[in-house]
Amino acid sequence: MIRAVAFLAGICLTAAASQVFFMDLPEALRMSDCVILAEVLSTEEHDYDGFLEVAGSLRLLGVLSGAPAPDSCFSASYIMDLPRSQTMEDGTVMWESPLVTGSGLEFRIEPGDTVVVLLSAAELGDSTRFGVIRFEPADSLGAILDLLALHE
Repeated sequence: MIRAVAFLAGICLTAAASQVFFMDLPEALRMSDCVILAEVLSTEEHDYDGFLEVAGSLRLLGVLSGAPAPDSCFSASYIMDLPRSQTMEDGTVMWESPLVTGSGLEFRIEPGDTVVVLLSAAELGDSTRFGVIRFEPADSLGAILDLLALHE
């Protein structure tokens, strides 16, 4: 019985230590250089060693804040670090639980969805694919406009 409880506790601790933490919206907004309203045209997910990427095509519906704005249709991608473990010299396994800029919506968006997109200027230059800091549902538009007004 004690061994079963210890085993279950170990699983729970590992699961808790290996979760992803999502940044608060106000903090992610401060990191963005351009905030837009867009329609999702297509998406595809890529699973790499240590991180996930969702890439797709978006249609610009409006600019909420910042510049430069992308063309009316453009490619964008969001990359999220995954929890990682490493074995220490003494054999102890340590988990790193990343803090990500996303909202959790990034890997659930589908063609036809309208989303608020926070873009990074570092990737806005003349690149063919824009870097996404975060996707937010269109339902968040009012709250985002309120937060943007506070920072102006």
